[in-house]
Amino acid sequence: MGARDAGRSLVAALALVGVILLAPGRAVGAEAACPLLEWIVAQRAVLAVAAAPWQLSAAVAVPSGPERCAGTAAAISIALDLIADVDRADRLLPDADVGTGAVRGLFEGALDAPALSRAAAAARDQVEAAAAVAAAIARVAAPRPVLQALGLPPAKLEAELATAVVAVAQADRAAAGAALALIDRELADEQAAAQLVGIARDHVAAPRDPLQALGLLGTDFVPRLLEAEGAVQAINLDSTRALTASIDADLSGAGLGGLIRLATASVLAAVLALAVRRRSPGGRRVSPGAPWGPVA
Repeated sequence: MGARDAGRSLVAALALVGVILLAPGRAVGAEAACPLLEWIVAQRAVLAVAAAPWQLSAAVAVPSGPERCAGTAAAISIALDLIADVDRADRLLPDADVGTGAVRGLFEGALDAPALSRAAAAARDQVEAAAAVAAAIARVAAPRPVLQALGLPPAKLEAELATAVVAVAQADRAAAGAALALIDRELADEQAAAQLVGIARDHVAAPRDPLQALGLLGTDFVPRLLEAEGAVQAINLDSTRALTASIDADLSGAGLGGLIRLATASVLAAVLALAVRRRSPGGRRVSPGAPWGPVA
């Protein structure tokens, strides 16, 4: 673990000295009372190096009598596994700086093997969360072909990722899970929104028959497409759906709109022709009740 590496060499030397000094001083009776004493002292020295600069838990203190012998040996094994898990989490997610996080407090404050077991469980959860968050960071950083096709930059989701990293440092499995769920949902929404805009672009660019072209005369889709692209970048799937749906509605109704315009133009032309015919040959307007033909 990067935050602890600097102190490990010194701690290793001190631990070795401690083992050497303790060895001659152990009474035969103490070893008989705790047959694991030599193993405990040696493994505690290993733990001191691995955990540096953390303070060792009281749960791994060298036992003074037989009543704590087995419990201390179990606690040391738990502690070694815990430190290994913390190192794994640190390698998976260096930004979380797990060496200064919540697991350290649980480790240093553990007074017995059960408390140390709870700290070890938190460390295992931390490894799983760190792996999941590291995978999420990779997904966010990966190219997104749908967005590339649209020429749009992908969302970085920096705030969401930062929340997940903090949750790992705090060994808060629930918070990390919630942050990851939000990231996955936003990536999915971004993908879906981008696909909608891509489809809308294709529909707008598709060839149309004369009747459809007449129905769309004067219709400008560019503002709505630009607004939809902005909604993609904001990961606003609802807004993207509404905008692309309005574009599709206009395109779907283009044929009918053209037919209505054509019919309207035909009616206007007929009315205009009738009005022209009602004029007299000399250009004088004929009253509605007057007969056709020369005026006497």
